[in-house]
Amino acid sequence: MSQEELSEHKHYRDIMLKYFTRFIAEENGYPLKSFGIETPPAKRNLDTDLSTQLTSKRIDCLIELEDNSILHIEFQNSDKDDMVSRCWEYHTLITLQYRKKTKSGYEYPKVLPVVIFGGEVNPGKVNCEIDFGMNKFRIQPVFLKEYSSNKNFNDLLKEIQNNPDKILNAEEMTTIIFGALSFQQLKDIDGRLLEAARVLLKIKDVPTKTTMLSSMYIMGRKYVSKETRKMLWEMIKMLEEIDQYEKELRRELRRELRRELKQEEHNKLAKKMLLKGMKETDILEMVEITPEQLKKLKKEIKLENNQ
Repeated sequence: MSQEELSEHKHYRDIMLKYFTRFIAEENGYPLKSFGIETPPAKRNLDTDLSTQLTSKRIDCLIELEDNSILHIEFQNSDKDDMVSRCWEYHTLITLQYRKKTKSGYEYPKVLPVVIFGGEVNPGKVNCEIDFGMNKFRIQPVFLKEYSSNKNFNDLLKEIQNNPDKILNAEEMTTIIFGALSFQQLKDIDGRLLEAARVLLKIKDVPTKTTMLSSMYIMGRKYVSKETRKMLWEMIKMLEEIDQYEKELRRELRRELRRELKQEEHNKLAKKMLLKGMKETDILEMVEITPEQLKKLKKEIKLENNQ
């Protein structure tokens, strides 16, 4: 990965993801209603980094719903990848990450896995289920090609062009965002997405404009060309709200780096103390480290000894 791509991955993606998740979980209370998927209202966004000691995983979107179940959304533009197997792996990590300790053991969340497939994906070639015998695991597919002839999408763009003061409701925002990504052939999406983005720039309501462009960036990044992604990002960088958030994010990244470096030193010291056979209670008292972090270090030592 080039330095430029690395920068986009670590920095710009976080900026866009902030606005996308705010839209999908807050402004559009029923996240996938426009696709005919009924869920309870969204309650909050969850951390999508499910990295463990043995594997590094970051999923696309994770939302806790009002009934405490979890909505897991992935975006995919190929029918060659075995998405149902990948989502099963994610499902295991999600339930382990968000299970709750009870007196009798653990309470595991219900998870609804939804995969939004790009317009070139043939529904007949997508495997949506794994049969384990006594149990089955199934993903809920959404095929964007089925939404490519969306008259409301074109009508809304015309309405915005004629009236930049228009205040969009959640349903209209959803129609435009998903409509921009609804295409029959992959070669069509670059022009369709940029056309919608240029119209959205005319909206005078800055938060709405920022949220929608950011959402289109996050959802479209797996479908559009690198050149289109750059053009869309250049449009977004012109927005005042993004500029303010970018400065804050850079400050937070610097603070986080300092915290990580400091914690790394504590971890090294605690690990040395463990190897010397010191008591855990003494280590916790002498080193700035949590019981959970100490437990993780013990597992690391055990894995290293087994290698």
